[in-house]
Amino acid sequence: MGRLYDRLVANMTVENASYPRFESYTKRLDLKQIVEGVDYKGGFSMRGNKVFGSGGKDEDAFLTFYRNKKPFIITSSKGYLIAKEKITSDITGVKIYFKEDSIYHPGVQLKYLTEKNELSLFGNDEGISKSPYFDSYHQIDMYFD
Repeated sequence: MGRLYDRLVANMTVENASYPRFESYTKRLDLKQIVEGVDYKGGFSMRGNKVFGSGGKDEDAFLTFYRNKKPFIITSSKGYLIAKEKITSDITGVKIYFKEDSIYHPGVQLKYLTEKNELSLFGNDEGISKSPYFDSYHQIDMYFD
């Protein structure tokens, strides 16, 4: 028993710990300035030292990115991994606003680097990610990386 315990404890690090665990009851927490220029609406969960923004079974969580104090990009996802240096999500709907019009994609990967204030949206060749962006002003589908 001693050797097994020693091996288990030797492999346990802060990065791979899965406890403690927590999940908020509400999925409609409204947090202003989760990082500068970004609001969050949704639930929260914690697994070990990892914090997740989470939606419910039938609802998404949202990030709103501001430009000149106005919503510029709104993303929606079932889950975001929230860390000090970045926010990521594997499948994220995104709407980019230009006055009354927008460019929309139903499912890209999101990476936001907080220190650089840099948002990357990228797709792959799988599932919903293969869909085009839709431009409401020009009424066209757009395919690009």
